[in-house]
Amino acid sequence: MSEITVLHVDDDSRLGDLVAEFLERENTRFTVVTETSASDGLERIEAEMPDCVISDYDMPDQNGLDFLNAVRDAYPDLPFILFTGKGSEEVASEALSAGATDYLQKASGTNQYTILANRVKNAVEQYRSQKQLKRERSRMKFALQSTKAAIWTRDIRTDEMDIYPEICPVFNEAIKSLDDWLAQIHPEDRSNAEQTIRGAARSGESYSLQFRFDSNTGTRWGEMNGQTIKRDGNVSLQTGITRDITEQKEQKRRFETLTSNLPGMVYRCKNAPSWPMKDVRGNVAGFSGYTATELESNATQWGEEVVHPDDQDMVWDTVQESLETSESFEITYRIRTKNGETRWVWERGRGVYGPDGDVQALEGFVTDITNRKQQRDELQ
Repeated sequence: MSEITVLHVDDDSRLGDLVAEFLERENTRFTVVTETSASDGLERIEAEMPDCVISDYDMPDQNGLDFLNAVRDAYPDLPFILFTGKGSEEVASEALSAGATDYLQKASGTNQYTILANRVKNAVEQYRSQKQLKRERSRMKFALQSTKAAIWTRDIRTDEMDIYPEICPVFNEAIKSLDDWLAQIHPEDRSNAEQTIRGAARSGESYSLQFRFDSNTGTRWGEMNGQTIKRDGNVSLQTGITRDITEQKEQKRRFETLTSNLPGMVYRCKNAPSWPMKDVRGNVAGFSGYTATELESNATQWGEEVVHPDDQDMVWDTVQESLETSESFEITYRIRTKNGETRWVWERGRGVYGPDGDVQALEGFVTDITNRKQQRDELQ
């Protein structure tokens, strides 16, 4: 757990040191620093931003409420607890109205420090979770500028949802609750969507789901990505983004249709002698006998079991030479099919490079040229 820095302001330095000692004893995460005036407290905040401020009420020059107002002018969200011997409903009301996070009256005995420590911990955890939520919303708002999407926050206890923009551009409807959101989902996808969202809330995990929804242009596809946020040590919020992915779905479908009709294999693999396959598309089984699943799972290694043993070194050396100059490569070599037949293939590929110039993967196309090679050899 992360450390918590607490600033305690009290004109009685001995009492300030006592409070610091007891708070640090109550919670080993606490580091308590003390000041004896509101002006010194403000200077301390400017120099070393604390996670929480505890202040007395009765102090010379500026009382606790004056100090609170000064803090709120510069730091609207910083946790501030008024801890004072001047106990009255009027003071408490004024403090909370002025923006105090909490109010606690001083009492006799050490139990008061246990209560104060718990309130500090809870205030800081809530403050940090709100900061995290704001960062996430800011990041997602930036993403919204270039995509048809909405960012949202869901209160898990009430199911209320706060969505930006207010009119969700995915559904073109105002969404105020999870029920409103689910009402937009295709009936066949609704139950799974609700189970996924509520299940992630119970487990405290992030999630991603795709769903269909109806629009005036027909059935479209959407995607929701969310994460669960803890507040006061308990899961209470989910936040995320909902976007229309119809165009991406269509592009993927077209690509899969194209690759499925290619007379060969489109691949993405690691740059290693066994050529471990990450993604295989097309009619690879038609010329090799191996399925895409067998190659992607590496149950069958392309470089060791498919490429002919007499051609393995040549294939590796040719690819490495092209990578050194960042050029594409073309290779003709033999493979052994699943039933033991030897066939000839032609391959064209290139390296995929990272920001530092390192080879992250290879992408390319392999096709069977056995008949063409036999015809050429016969002509020669």
